[in-house]
Amino acid sequence: MKHIKFKIVFICLFACISLQSHTKDTLTEGAYLYQKLCSLCHGRNGMGAGALPAVIKEYPETNLLQKTKNDTHEKVFAIISDGTKSKDGVVYMPPWKETLTNQEMSSLTNFVVHLREDSDSAIKILQNHAEDMEPNKRHGLIIYRSYCQGCHGISGAGDGRLAKFITDPSPSNLTTSKATDEFLRKIISEGGASVGRSSRMPIWNKELSNQDIESVILYIKGLRINTKNKTVSVSAGNKNEALDI
Repeated sequence: MKHIKFKIVFICLFACISLQSHTKDTLTEGAYLYQKLCSLCHGRNGMGAGALPAVIKEYPETNLLQKTKNDTHEKVFAIISDGTKSKDGVVYMPPWKETLTNQEMSSLTNFVVHLREDSDSAIKILQNHAEDMEPNKRHGLIIYRSYCQGCHGISGAGDGRLAKFITDPSPSNLTTSKATDEFLRKIISEGGASVGRSSRMPIWNKELSNQDIESVILYIKGLRINTKNKTVSVSAGNKNEALDI
C-alpha cells in the first residue's frame, strides 16, 4: 500500500514539475514572439509606447496593461488569430493565423494574459529574454510579415498595402533583386539613405536584432526568382531609383 502511495505521489510531483516547465517554456516563446510581432504597436513592455502609434494619427489604444473585456484566454487568442476580423478585434490588428502556428499563437496568448495578470514578472521575462537562435527562414518569415510586407507585399513583388502611397521611388520588387548579403544588411540596418537610396526605406537597427536581420535576409533571398539582373553592391544605387533590395 505504501508502495502504491509513493508511486502516486511521485507521478503527481512529476506532472507538476512538467506542467511548470511547459508553462515556463510557453511564456518564454510567447515573450519572444511578443518582442518580434507586437512591440511595434504595443511597445517593448506592453504599455502602448510602440513606434506606429507615435506616427499615425488617432491610432487605437495599444496599452495591454489596461483592463478590458478581452482579458480571457479565449478572447485574446481569437484577437491574435483573426485580428480585425475577430468579434473583439480593432483596426490595424493583423490576423496572425496566416503567419503563426496554433502552438505559437497559444504561447503568445499565454504571455499576453500573464502580462496583464502579473506585469512585473512578464516584463522581467521580456528584459531577461536572450535570443540564442541561429538565423533561420522561419523567423525571417515572421520578421518579414511584421516589418516588410506592408510595403514589399506578401510575395515580395513591391505591391504591399502601403505601396500606393509610396511612389517615386516605389518599394522594390524583391523577387528580381540580386543584392548581396552585405547590401541587404546595410540597407535594412541603416536605411535607404545609407546606401544612396531613398530615405523612405526605414532604419531598422533600433527595432531588429542582428539575428532578426540575418533571418529576414535569408527569407528575402528565398523570394527571388531567376533573372539576368546584375548584383548590387553596397555603394551602388541612386536615391531616386526604386528601393532595390
